[in-house]
Amino acid sequence: MRARITTCGVALAIAIASIVFGDEIHLKNGNTITGLIVQETATTYVIDLGFGTTEIETSRVRTVDRSESGQSMREAWQRKYFLQKRYVPDAQTGIAGTYRRLLNQRARARASRKELPKLRAAIAKARADIQIMEKRRIAVGEQLQSAELDAKNPAQVLAYNKLVTENNILSSKRSTTYEGIRTNEQRIKGAGKSVGTYTRELEIFNQHFTNHRAAYARRGRTNEEDVFLNEMARRLEGFNKEFRSYKVATRQRGNGILVTVRFNDSIDATYMLDTGASFVTLTPALAQRLQLDTSQVQPAQLTVADGRRISALPVLLKSVAVGGARMERVEAVVMEGAAGTGVEGLLGMSFLRGFLIEVDPGTSSLVLKRLER
Repeated sequence: MRARITTCGVALAIAIASIVFGDEIHLKNGNTITGLIVQETATTYVIDLGFGTTEIETSRVRTVDRSESGQSMREAWQRKYFLQKRYVPDAQTGIAGTYRRLLNQRARARASRKELPKLRAAIAKARADIQIMEKRRIAVGEQLQSAELDAKNPAQVLAYNKLVTENNILSSKRSTTYEGIRTNEQRIKGAGKSVGTYTRELEIFNQHFTNHRAAYARRGRTNEEDVFLNEMARRLEGFNKEFRSYKVATRQRGNGILVTVRFNDSIDATYMLDTGASFVTLTPALAQRLQLDTSQVQPAQLTVADGRRISALPVLLKSVAVGGARMERVEAVVMEGAAGTGVEGLLGMSFLRGFLIEVDPGTSSLVLKRLER
């Protein structure tokens, strides 16, 4: 039921959903306000709306229907506005504060997750633009090397200067584009950290809440505490449904964990889980099997675990899947020595940062969790 009232010149939109009990003040303009009348004078009604009170002048009122279901309405308000100070039982203020912090983390995580696809798409486009610019820059360089330049020939000088200008512009754009990629990569890391932090905090809170609720069940709870804790449990259940867990089959090799990775929905390969690797790595042979064209890709310099600087070719994979956990547009690098004995590469953070990683060292069981709503 909806009503619009004006108090002190401010229009307030009031919606009381799915509530069919309470006092109803029917206004002369056709609107109806539902709540609990807490005070009445010859000139005004003071009505509690659940989240606050407002005054209605009696001159604006056509009729008033009074209800005997005030307690039911208060319980409905307690569920709807359960985190408001007026509805938090004194003994529950601590867990209410922790829950509010969890809500803030959830809001940041969901905003970050929403931003991730846009950032990845921007990086992919930037890399494609760089390849186009690089091809053109190479072509311009070749034209400059072969150009005939007679300082006394204005046309030749003009054409040569145009090529020099274009080469400088391409170099500048290339640098700017690389800087944009680095910025977006940092934003992706930050977004992944935000999602991971919320995931871990939710797991911690789930356990804390279970213990907290059990303790109050043993000692006995008031009706207000029952309503409050039941509502928190209901909302937590919704939060947990926003996540999806993927159990991944693994094999142990020494201190390493091996998994089967499917690339581009077609090629399977044995990989080692490596949270210390920035990228998914590919051998040249696997890149060839995936039909990745690296002929025009400019090498990048990477620092590996032992501190060495090596040359690698950055590529973008259509998809990477481990068990049921799948991501699209995953950055990878093609490099010699990308694989160890019995493996074809490293499953690095360009894939793993999208998930919370749970590993049981004893059984090597792997669970990947991702916020999906």
